[in-house]
Amino acid sequence: MSKRFFGNQMVSILLLLVTLSGSAYAQAPVKKIGVLLWTNDTRYEESLKGFIEQLKEGGYASPQVEFIVRRAAGKKVLALQYSKELAALNLDLYYSAGTSGTGLLAREIKEAPIVFAVVYDPVNGGLIQGLTSSKNNLTGATNMVPTDKVLELALRIVPFKSVAVLYTPNEKNSECQLKDLQLVQAAFGLSVIPVPVVNKTEITKIIPFLRGMAQAIYVTGSSVVRKGLPDIVDFANKNKILTFSVLGDLMAEGVMVGLCGDDTEQGMLAGETAVEILKGAKPEDIPIKKAKTLLVLINKKSLDTAGFSIPQDIIQKAKVF
Repeated sequence: MSKRFFGNQMVSILLLLVTLSGSAYAQAPVKKIGVLLWTNDTRYEESLKGFIEQLKEGGYASPQVEFIVRRAAGKKVLALQYSKELAALNLDLYYSAGTSGTGLLAREIKEAPIVFAVVYDPVNGGLIQGLTSSKNNLTGATNMVPTDKVLELALRIVPFKSVAVLYTPNEKNSECQLKDLQLVQAAFGLSVIPVPVVNKTEITKIIPFLRGMAQAIYVTGSSVVRKGLPDIVDFANKNKILTFSVLGDLMAEGVMVGLCGDDTEQGMLAGETAVEILKGAKPEDIPIKKAKTLLVLINKKSLDTAGFSIPQDIIQKAKVF
């Protein structure tokens, strides 16, 4: 056998191996990821953008990844329907933004990994057993902000003594935010006034009674409260009542001040977790990631309308709407 013949055979074999390798890569199974957004609010949409971008950086981009996205519009019936639909697809991984939607998705999916973000308190919200290990098929990122830090910021603008908390019973994120304020009210010398609302109509009927009763209004992550936000903002501005929150997109809608996690960062943190899982890690072995960046946000127009002055050092470090 000539050296030339042997050389040609080796080249042919190498070309065949390269071809087979390329073919195997091209035919690699597409990772299918189901997405459930509790609403289409900015915070959830921004988190999804961050999630997708982080997956790309981790080596999971189209066409190797397919996203099936559902938006529940803050409706539990719709979120449950979408949860059942997504569960029936038997996807590789699920991403959920928002406490309520994540809870409904977790009811339907007990084995496939669920990665969450923009969830205020995943432990007390009943999603997981602990921040170090979920002990189940969930993990992700929390946007919890220390309540004392939020109050310290708000009190720099208005030294209030009473705060009404607008929340919705059974929406775990808003219930957890109320609870956290109640836990620190004695330390801050505050009177916390729980104001439960279950629909937008109740908000317009209840808020007039807050005049003379509350010097501040804490706006929780309730989807019902969000629907009534224009009425809340208008009432508070006209009656010189401070509004504050830990949800960044609410300041753009007129809430006066907030200390908030970065929504895009939330998605990116969840994306890091998703990459780990797609590479073989188990959700229960990945600790919950906490917000790295806290943003000071103020709505100057609302503050000016109410006649509140803003300390200069707050303005210098804040994002102003």
